[in-house]
Amino acid sequence: MKVSIGPYTDWFGPYQIADAVFFWLEKYPEDEVAERRIYKLHDWLGDFLSGGKNQDSWLSQFCSYIHSKKKRKIKIKIDHYDIWNASHTMAIIMVPLLKELQKHKHGSPDVDPGDVPENIWPKQLASSANGYVDDTVHERWQWTLGEMIWALEQIADDDAEAQFYDHTGANDPKDDLMTQAGKIKIDQEGLEAWQERKRNGLRLLGKYFEGLWD
Repeated sequence: MKVSIGPYTDWFGPYQIADAVFFWLEKYPEDEVAERRIYKLHDWLGDFLSGGKNQDSWLSQFCSYIHSKKKRKIKIKIDHYDIWNASHTMAIIMVPLLKELQKHKHGSPDVDPGDVPENIWPKQLASSANGYVDDTVHERWQWTLGEMIWALEQIADDDAEAQFYDHTGANDPKDDLMTQAGKIKIDQEGLEAWQERKRNGLRLLGKYFEGLWD
């Protein structure tokens, strides 16, 4: 497999042009005169060039046309061996992707309280820049992401299930294969709990897939 995905295409319109004209404002934010002028230029480039009509200016329309021609670079080549165990291939890719998302997440979707442990159920509202959110919205999402990552790590690890099988007494060369297999001790309770947690992590991945944004 070879994957090459470039960054999203940048939008450059009237407001960005005005910002570029007053480029020094980032260094001197206290320049109130320049700040008023940049807002006037914003309005003129975005609205007044429309000729007083209730529509985008010709400059806005031209910028939209240019943006429509820009395409994000995406090149993906799938080899035949990538599909021998497609779930394993996908897990290998998704684990580092989700870990990076977990480190840099700037917002959190709403996770149903029933999907997380009782100790992080919401108890009260807390103010935020976008209004009000409950006091555990980010904690619930971080926990959910952690469970997704854990489940995918188990799939990516070819030996993850081996921890539940004890072969200590099953290595006698005198025994035939059936006898050796019968001597393998299995932690059935631990295995079932491991499988259940893995299934739940994958369930959460499907349920909140559209919440995987930064």
